[in-house]
Amino acid sequence: GAVTRFVNLPTDLGINGVDDLLATKGPDYVLDLIEAAQPSEEKAERKSEATRLVELASNVELFHTPDDEPYASLKVSGHLETWPVKSRGFRDWLTRRLYETEQKAPTAQSLQDAVNTLSSIARFDGKTREVHLRIAEDANAIYLDLCNDTWSVVKVTRERWQVISAEAADVRFRRSKGMLPLPEPINGFSIENLRDFINVSDTQWPLFLAALVACFRPDRPFPVLALHGEQGSAKTTTARIFRALIDPNQASLRSEPKDERDLMIAARNGWVIAFDNLSRIPPLLSDAICRLATGGGFGTRKLYENDEEV
Repeated sequence: GAVTRFVNLPTDLGINGVDDLLATKGPDYVLDLIEAAQPSEEKAERKSEATRLVELASNVELFHTPDDEPYASLKVSGHLETWPVKSRGFRDWLTRRLYETEQKAPTAQSLQDAVNTLSSIARFDGKTREVHLRIAEDANAIYLDLCNDTWSVVKVTRERWQVISAEAADVRFRRSKGMLPLPEPINGFSIENLRDFINVSDTQWPLFLAALVACFRPDRPFPVLALHGEQGSAKTTTARIFRALIDPNQASLRSEPKDERDLMIAARNGWVIAFDNLSRIPPLLSDAICRLATGGGFGTRKLYENDEEV
C-alpha cells in the first residue's frame, strides 16, 4: 500500500548512494531531495466488488422492452441466452463469472448493487426490443422457441422452415419456469398423422386443426377451444396433446384460477393456457378468457409501490 517515490541523486560528486550523500551534503540536503521527489505512479484505487461484477458483464448485450423491463443476452456454453436482468438466472450467471475469475462468491449487497447498475444501463443505454415467450412473428417470419438446452429456434417463412440458433434469430425469447422442450421438427410427415390420436368426428377435425394452427399466429385474436364429452371420451388426453404440440409445460392442465390475476400470471408464463374438469365457467372467468384471447390487458399495483402499476 505504500507510495513509491524516486529521488535523483547528484552524479557530479562521486556519490554512490544515500550514505555518501549524507556524508558529503548532510541530512538536511538529503531530506529536501526526498521531500521534492515525485511519485512514480498514482496509487491504484481498488475497485469495489460491485464494480468488478459490472465489468464482468461488459460483453453482455443489455437492452430493455417497450415497458422498460431490463434484459440481458449473454453467451453460455456457445449459445445465446436471454434473461431479465433482475432474474435469478442472470444473478446465477454473474455469481459464476466472479467465481471463475476470482475464486470467490460475491456478497448479497454487491450482487444487488451490480444488478441495479446493469438495469440502469439496459434502460438508458440499451436499445428497445421485444422479448417473446415461445412464439413470435417478425419480418414475414414466425419463430418458435424449442426451449431446449441449446436455445434453438425454428424459423418459418412462406417458403420453408429451418432450425437456427437464438443468436441468428431476429427476435429474443425468454424462458419461464415449467416450460418443457419441443422436439426438433423433421420433414416427411403430414398433419393427418395426428388424426388417430384425436377423438373427434370428421366434421370436428377441421375445427381442431384450425385452433391448433391459429396458436402459431401471434398478435391476432385466438380461438378458444372448448372440449365437451362424457366421462372417458378422452377430453383430458386431447387437451394434453393440444398443448404438447405447441407449448409443453410441467403443469400442462390446470384447475380453474381463483381470479383474473392468477389467470394473467399463468398467461404471462405460458403460450397456451389449458384448464381441465371445468363443470361450469363463471361469467367473470368467461369474460377474462375472452379478453385474454383477443389481447385485453390487466393492470394491478406493483409490489411495494403506492402509485405504480404492473
